[in-house]
Amino acid sequence: MKQLYLLFLTLCLCSCGNSQEQKISSELNTGELNTEIENKLSDSNQHYNCIIEYNRYENNILKESNKTSALAFTRFENGIATVTGFAGVDEGFGFVLVLSKDTCMIRSEVESTKEIFKLKKNDIPTFGLFVPSKYEKATLVNNPKREEGEIIKGKVDVKSEDYYEKIDNQFKLVRLEITAYFISEPMPIKKGKYKTLVKK
Repeated sequence: MKQLYLLFLTLCLCSCGNSQEQKISSELNTGELNTEIENKLSDSNQHYNCIIEYNRYENNILKESNKTSALAFTRFENGIATVTGFAGVDEGFGFVLVLSKDTCMIRSEVESTKEIFKLKKNDIPTFGLFVPSKYEKATLVNNPKREEGEIIKGKVDVKSEDYYEKIDNQFKLVRLEITAYFISEPMPIKKGKYKTLVKK
C-alpha cells in the first residue's frame, strides 16, 4: 500500500499543470455543504469519518448501488495535501484527492490481497490500482492551506475509466462511480490522539 501511494504521489507531483487537474469547486454555499456532510456522516458512527456512495458496473451493467462507511486521512508533503478515503482493510475501494494550490486531481483506488486488477487488457495483474477518471470534482468547505495538522472537509464526485478485475475466474471490465463525504484526519497522528475520530 505504501509503495503504491508513493508511486501515485510521484506521478501527481510530476503532472502539476496538466489538463487533467481541476479547479476546486466553490459553487455550493459552504454552510450548505457543511450541513450536507454532517447529515451524511450522522448515519455512520464516530469510528468513521467518511461516507462513500457508489455504483459499480461490470461489462457496462450496473451490479451494485450502495453506500459504505470509510476512513479518510490526509498526508502533507511539499505543499501538497493528499486525502485518501478507503472502505476496507486488506481489500476494498475508495478515492485519492491530491490538492495543490487551487487545483486538484482525483483518482479511484482499488486494492485486494490477490493480483486481480489490470488497467489495460494486456497488463500484468496487480494487487491494486489508481484508476484514471472520466469525471472528477471536489467541493471543499474551506480553501485548504495544505499545512500539517489541518482538517480538510468536503465532497468528491468521481467516475472512473474502465479497468479489468478478475471475477469468477475471468477478467471483466469494471467501472466505479463514487460520491464521498469526508472530514479527513490529518497525518501523522500525534500521541495517539485523533481530531476527527473516536479511538476504537
